[in-house]
Amino acid sequence: MNSSQTGKSLSAVLSRRDWGKSCLYAIPSACPRHPPFQSWRNEQDAREDRVSAQSASLNGTWKFSYFSQPERVPETWLQNDLDNADEIQVPSNWQLAGYDAPIYTNVTYPIPVNPPFVPVENPTGCYSLTFNLDDGWLAQGQTRIIFDGVNSAFYLWCNGHWVGYSQDSRLPAEFDLSDVLVPGENRLAVMGITLVRRQLSGRSGYVAHEWDFPRCQPIA
Repeated sequence: MNSSQTGKSLSAVLSRRDWGKSCLYAIPSACPRHPPFQSWRNEQDAREDRVSAQSASLNGTWKFSYFSQPERVPETWLQNDLDNADEIQVPSNWQLAGYDAPIYTNVTYPIPVNPPFVPVENPTGCYSLTFNLDDGWLAQGQTRIIFDGVNSAFYLWCNGHWVGYSQDSRLPAEFDLSDVLVPGENRLAVMGITLVRRQLSGRSGYVAHEWDFPRCQPIA
């Protein structure tokens, strides 16, 4: 991680407005996409497909705050959960937890059509999770985090350091956290953004993934 990524304020990162740029899928510390792999320390564990001791699931209860647009998120959220933060299960959809509402339409967009500009009102979900690591885990080497899917885009911070941005709801996103993890308590902060700009077949516009199923904003 380079020094330009550390110590950035929330407003400085959001001023990039990455969700409004075309042909942008992952920055700046996202790992190259690859087929899914798993590793074990002995043959027997691999043959029996046991859960590897080199991996840990972060599924479960996270803190959650909802905003009508990214710019409304307070700077303090990067360091601490907001006083009115609720709890939400990950993976899940925030619409099914009482925020906003699922949308089903396979013909017209449920948002103002003014391409290539992304609407100002852009539902945003702020997730956070605190977890602990011991010296033994960190001594093993590199630690990466994998998101199996986030609709439509998200920013990731760890211990207040901006790690990166990714957009593509149907593909995993992977980031290297090795440089920002510490022994003891660590905090992840994930900001999910609904609407993003895309460049398709030479035409610039924005999408909320207009496919034939109810649209929700999940994190997995």
